[in-house]
Amino acid sequence: NPALLVGKVDELLLVTKEFPYCQTTYLMMALLLKNNNDIQFDEHLKKAAVYCTDRYQLFTQLHQPSVAPTERITTPNLTQEEEKTENPLPIAESIVEETFLETKKQKNSIAEFEHEYIAQAINSSILLETTNQAVDEKEVSKLTEELTEIEKNAFDLETVHTFTDWISFFNQGKIEKLAPKNEEKTVEKANKFDLIDKFIQEDPKIQPKKTEFYSPMNMARLSVVDNLDVVSETLALVHVDQGNYQKAILMYEKLSLKFPKKRSYFATQIKNLNQKLK
Repeated sequence: NPALLVGKVDELLLVTKEFPYCQTTYLMMALLLKNNNDIQFDEHLKKAAVYCTDRYQLFTQLHQPSVAPTERITTPNLTQEEEKTENPLPIAESIVEETFLETKKQKNSIAEFEHEYIAQAINSSILLETTNQAVDEKEVSKLTEELTEIEKNAFDLETVHTFTDWISFFNQGKIEKLAPKNEEKTVEKANKFDLIDKFIQEDPKIQPKKTEFYSPMNMARLSVVDNLDVVSETLALVHVDQGNYQKAILMYEKLSLKFPKKRSYFATQIKNLNQKLK
């Protein structure tokens, strides 16, 4: 409590000198100087900020608001309020009448809604009965048709039958079920057999290619044949050295088309070869 520190500045100074690292004494000294509006407050505030480990606590203590004095709350007299609430009966009666009328209207509307709902349910039940009757009649007609077919195909038990008759009767249904499947299988087998017969009749054979024997004459003849797609300046010079001037001229013409920048050079070579041919 800072009020207890009034007039104890000298004592706190002695305590701070004896215990220079006690942060509580610096905090109390700063509070006392602030409350007294002393000039030395700023200097001691710096020291307190240095020695205090929690500066937030220092700030809250220095800026703690003063507690306002408590005031007595006077309770008003309740006699006037009691007098005001003595006669609320007419308003309450009117509210009760209004709520009674509203509930009566709601009951009437609910009764009308129930009446309409019941009428619709009766109509829908009548429609369902008629549709069910129509469906039942269709089912009965189908059952009668099936029974007549069964009676037609029924086996006469009164007469005496042989063992083969019984077997044929029981296997009749199985044969009727398997008949379409067997027909499809027979058609597929017939097609396969036709293909096999056709293959046997034609008797196709794959003849292997005959490999030719090595002939040096044929290889020499093929080596002489020129590949006109291959064009090069060295090949043209080879033709010139061998005396094949026509081939060399043809080669230079293709080179001039392929390399237009050297067209003048190839033109002079063609001119020289034409002179040699003369």
